[in-house]
Amino acid sequence: MATKRWSVLWAYLQPRVTAGIVLGLVLLSEAKIGIIGIPNNFSFRDNLSPKVKSSLCEEELQFPAYDAQELIEILEQRAAVAFHDDVIDDGVIELCAAYGAKDAGDARQSLDLL
Repeated sequence: MATKRWSVLWAYLQPRVTAGIVLGLVLLSEAKIGIIGIPNNFSFRDNLSPKVKSSLCEEELQFPAYDAQELIEILEQRAAVAFHDDVIDDGVIELCAAYGAKDAGDARQSLDLL
C-alpha cells in the first residue's frame, strides 16, 4: 500500500517538478508531506497559478553568498577526498575560491574550476 501511495505522490509531483524546483505541500490520505525546493531564482513563483500559490504555505530562506575563505575551506575538504597528496599545485585552491567569490560566491563554480 505504501508503494502505491508513493507512486500516486510521484504522479502528482512529476509534472510540477521544473528545473529541480518542487512546489507546494501535498496531502496524501491523512499524511501531510512537506516539500523543500531550493531554487537559485525566486521569480519562478511569478508564473504559478493562484490556486498553487494559495496552497504553497511557503517560507523563504535566503543564504548569503560564500566568501573566499569559506570557499577555500570547502575546496580543501573536497580536494582531500578527491585527489592524491601533492597533486594540486600551491595556490590553485585559493585561485579557484577567488574566482567563485568574485562571481556571487558560487561554490559550484569553484568546484568546477578545481
